Amino acid sequence: DRQKLIMEMFDAMPSMESPIFSPGVPQRNLRNRMGFMNAAYAAGLIPEQEWEAFHKSQGEIPTNRDYNKDNEHTLLTEIWKDVPITKRKGSEWDVNQHYTAEFWRKAKSLGRDRAVLACTFAHLIAMKTCVEGGFDLILEDNVRASTPICVEQIRQVIENNSEADLIYFGWLGSVKNLTWVIHTHSKKYCPDDAFPFPLADTHYGDDAEINVGGTAIWGAFAYWISKKGYDKFLKETLQNDVGSMLWRGKRMKSFVVKPIDKILPRALLNHNLSVLVAQKPAFFRAPMLSSKIHTKWDAEFCKSTEYQLAGTSLSWNDLWLSESERQIVEHRNNTGVWITENELLEGKFNPSLKEQIVETEEELAAIKI
Repeated sequence: DRQKLIMEMFDAMPSMESPIFSPGVPQRNLRNRMGFMNAAYAAGLIPEQEWEAFHKSQGEIPTNRDYNKDNEHTLLTEIWKDVPITKRKGSEWDVNQHYTAEFWRKAKSLGRDRAVLACTFAHLIAMKTCVEGGFDLILEDNVRASTPICVEQIRQVIENNSEADLIYFGWLGSVKNLTWVIHTHSKKYCPDDAFPFPLADTHYGDDAEINVGGTAIWGAFAYWISKKGYDKFLKETLQNDVGSMLWRGKRMKSFVVKPIDKILPRALLNHNLSVLVAQKPAFFRAPMLSSKIHTKWDAEFCKSTEYQLAGTSLSWNDLWLSESERQIVEHRNNTGVWITENELLEGKFNPSLKEQIVETEEELAAIKI
């Protein structure tokens, strides 16, 4: 149970208060209008008057035909007619519809990306709890702390960067990009305990030969956001443009969801707010704790985390880990192969072996998968 492990980890850090848990959003809840609306409203996205109209109309959301004024038989119902359409960005067709109608029209055909949108909703719910309750951290349930130095690191970064609006206390990236972040970008800001979040335009210049690709760092598994940052993100980004979350190329049938860790820092930087990254992460991804969205990348996440730990003078031994996670790390140290907890329970772990016996490259590939 992930919550139980988080509680045990916090028990090992007595100077930290016990966490409270914000509810997750199951992706299956977003398949129908009622589930989608309940989650989107809880996330703070649906305008209040549209929420009231949705319930007064017994779950009706206007469709494209309802906004076609050339057809007198398909105009908006009396309930929705009285609801003002919020001013926002988008195509002429989009901005002439209610926010709810545009959002549901684009989200209802989502496939696997429904899980990504559910993750965004869950983070927005957690952000609201964070700013209203005055909490210092938002953590996903897949993190492990660098005890016992973690608490002091967090306090120091918060105290020394009181003007920041978003601070990452855990972050990751590809090994290639982490190399640039750890050894080039972050060094420019030493001895500061945090550095500016790197975007594409900071990847080049003097370091053009490194050719860092994509977003230099990613992940939203450990961060803090200010009330000003939250308001700008919710009201002036997400509520102001459905396209900030959902986009579709010209040849694409369905819309695609932009992940929260991609849109959050960029949105705040676009509003000229301060987004910082802790030089020394206080939290890291747990080894081989299966991602609910990107399971196929679990081993690569571990590879990047190993590199990041080494780059900050830490190792897996410096993190709070469960007993099974320590066995997984031991298996990795002995064999060079990452296994999941299920594989561990199936008996693939043998602490007496110094190498994994693999007869063919195909078998090795299968184990890695």
